[in-house]
Amino acid sequence: MTIAKEINKVLTVYKQTGLGVPRSGSGGQALRRETSSGKLAVATYENNEITSHKQSTGKTHGGRSSTFTLNGLLSGNTYSTLFASVLRGAFAATTPIASLSITITVPGGVPTLTAAGATFLTNGIKIGDVIRITAGTYANAVNRDNNLLVLSVSETVITGVTLNGSTMIAEGPIASSTLTVVGKKLAAPITSQTSDYWTVEEYHADITRSELFTDAVFSSADVSIPASGNTTVAFNAVALDRTSSGAQVLTTPTAETTTEVLQGIKGAVIVQGAAVANVTGATIKIDGTVAPMGNVLGANVAPDVSRGVLKVSGQLTAFFENGTMSGYFDAATPISIAIVDAADETNNSEFISFVMSKVKLEGDDKDTAETGIVRTYPFTAEINGDGGAALENAKTILTIQDSLAA
Repeated sequence: MTIAKEINKVLTVYKQTGLGVPRSGSGGQALRRETSSGKLAVATYENNEITSHKQSTGKTHGGRSSTFTLNGLLSGNTYSTLFASVLRGAFAATTPIASLSITITVPGGVPTLTAAGATFLTNGIKIGDVIRITAGTYANAVNRDNNLLVLSVSETVITGVTLNGSTMIAEGPIASSTLTVVGKKLAAPITSQTSDYWTVEEYHADITRSELFTDAVFSSADVSIPASGNTTVAFNAVALDRTSSGAQVLTTPTAETTTEVLQGIKGAVIVQGAAVANVTGATIKIDGTVAPMGNVLGANVAPDVSRGVLKVSGQLTAFFENGTMSGYFDAATPISIAIVDAADETNNSEFISFVMSKVKLEGDDKDTAETGIVRTYPFTAEINGDGGAALENAKTILTIQDSLAA
């Protein structure tokens, strides 16, 4: 007797062309994971009848729906399409700004890029972006191809902090420089939101059994970033139905990514434009408030999946060092939070960042440990109505930047 084993399961996702068009055949993307699990739920109704034999006449099956969960380790481009579905948008590249003459200064240890006649804001540079100088003959290697997290930006001046803590060196002006926003960015859009549907297959190769979840909508993503350890992500999906068969349905999927797992210890946290060194952990929850619509007569599955308001929340934990964060909470001051996870400590490490430019803290509880006291700051993000094109912040609730997003 052969028993199915998790290690032999192939998890594949395929974005459908629309509602009611499940995929069958070649294609799709195989996903790496820690765990994944799909579940079929069927409503049942007790037959509350009174009969002469005084025994139950059982239950009746009603509408069907399915849920799917995926837990993984965060890495570049591995889950970019799923993040895009949850945020109802698409990753897009920012056009590099070429032919610049850049002068680098480091006042007070803060790298500052100045380019006469440049148009950083007009060309889409935002606070929280990770940028690199990717062209220009620089005498100091640390100034080229080094990840710089933008703390402030005007049309001609950018200040930032390097992700790995390396020290940029003053020099310039350097002609023929190019400034590049690394990889691609995904911002929850204010118009033209996407409505993605997926076919998700768990294929148990060792027993040749397929469980196929159709018209699935990825509803939420939960990111957990420890101070030391791997960053994890958990996705949840709502599907209209599940079917089972004795053969693989999504055949020859693209192989899993091989990108490096990201860690918070190799990234940076920016609160209200300042690097913060006392954060011990962070979580971010993206919730699309998704649920199946109610059933209709003549069908045992709902006609569609409803999408509600997109919500973003989370929390920071930090050593109790001063009253700055508590002051933000006391005064209900909207603040910005940018969290970047990197793969390693090289200058051009791969990374993923999460930027929320309008956040309110909702508490500042502290523990009672005899060692360093840690405070917990839950938060809720909201759309930044003061952001927009050619401004220092995007008009969105959350932006994700992935250095490897396809």
